[in-house]
Amino acid sequence: MARTRAECSPSPCSYVSYDLLGFLIPPDAKNIVSPSFKQLQATLNMLQEQFSTQSPPKSQYLHVSHLEQDIFGRILNDENKFRGARATVSYETNEILYKVIPAQHHQSSELFIQAVAERLPSMGLKGYRGHRVSRGSARTAGWTCGKEPDWWFGPNNTLVNGDGDYPSLVLEVGLTQSYGQLRNDAYWWHGNSDMGSSDGDRKTKVVLLMTTTCEPSWRLDIETWTEVPNTQPMRNTRSRSFRILERTQHVYFENGAVHGGTLVLSFELMMRRRPTEKEADIVLDDEMISAVYAQVLS
Repeated sequence: MARTRAECSPSPCSYVSYDLLGFLIPPDAKNIVSPSFKQLQATLNMLQEQFSTQSPPKSQYLHVSHLEQDIFGRILNDENKFRGARATVSYETNEILYKVIPAQHHQSSELFIQAVAERLPSMGLKGYRGHRVSRGSARTAGWTCGKEPDWWFGPNNTLVNGDGDYPSLVLEVGLTQSYGQLRNDAYWWHGNSDMGSSDGDRKTKVVLLMTTTCEPSWRLDIETWTEVPNTQPMRNTRSRSFRILERTQHVYFENGAVHGGTLVLSFELMMRRRPTEKEADIVLDDEMISAVYAQVLS
C-alpha cells in the first residue's frame, strides 16, 4: 500500500525533482506485459543466464506491467521470490522494475560487504546487540514505491526502537551502463528517508554505488554519496533542503591496482551519532580493496 504525504509529518522534499523519489523506468529496460508467474520466472532466469554468455544483455533491468492482482500480491508478500534480482515495486500502478544481478556483480558486492563487516569491530562497537544491524535485499517502502537494495546497514534502533525502517547506509550494485539509474536510486534512498520524521531529518546518510565493466578490461568503480550541508544561501523549502546528497569519494580497481586512494566510511553518518573516544570511522585502504577484488577481476 502506498504511503501518502498525509500519513507523515510535513517535511521538505529532496532538492532533486520529486519524480526521482518515485517509480522510474530506465529507457533501455526490457519490457514484459501481463506475464504469468511462470513466464516472469522464466524471463528473469533467461536474463540471468545471458549475463554469463559472450553477448550479455545491454540492460540489467526488466519492467513488468499489467500484472494480475494475485501475482502482484504474491510478489509483495515474498521479497525473496526471485533470487538474483532486486525489485522496485510501484504500489500505485502494480508495476515492478527488476534489476537482474549478474554473478560477477553478486560476488563483487559480497566481497565488499565481507570487507566492511570485518572492519566493523574497528568502529569500537562491541557486538551487534544494541549497536548495529545489517540486512540483505530487504524491501523498504517510500512515498509511492518500495525498493530493495543490495545491502543496507544502520544502528540497531533502525528496527527496534521505532526510529523508522530506513538504513543509514545503502549499497547499490550494477553495470556501468546502469550508472544513471543507480544515481537516481541514491537520491531515492536519501529523499524518501524522511518519512515519519517530525523534523525533516533524513535517516539515509550514505549510499555506496558499485559498478563494473569489462570493456576493454575489467574495472570496478566504488563511489560514496553522502549527506552534506547545502551551501547555497537559500531558505529550506520543499524544493531545497539544508542537507543534500553528493558524491564525496570515488575509487576504482583496474589492471590489478586501486586508483583514487582510501575509502572512509564515517562513523557519525553510519551510526547517526557522534563517536566516543574509543569509536572511529571505517577505513578501507587501497591495499585491502586490491586484495579483495583481485580475486574477482583478475
